[in-house]
Amino acid sequence: LPASVLETLRAHASEEALFVRLGAELAAGRADDLREKNRVEGAVEPPAPSDLVESWDTDGNRALGEGALARGEVAMCVLAGGMATR
Repeated sequence: LPASVLETLRAHASEEALFVRLGAELAAGRADDLREKNRVEGAVEPPAPSDLVESWDTDGNRALGEGALARGEVAMCVLAGGMATR
């Protein structure tokens, strides 16, 4: 990999070996194999109300965050992110 790509991977604590292996699979024309690994079989449903737990404020994190915002220590706070945010 070019040095700039390796530097970016390392700066973001990415899994370099996984990146290289997946790139090799794509280069070898095995993209369909990768797609098959990422398929969900069966029903995909939203979480039930009982699956959700509001535990983020158990240690006063909300007050800490609101205080930091009020003092101008942070401009934005990401509360949730990841899968299914696209």
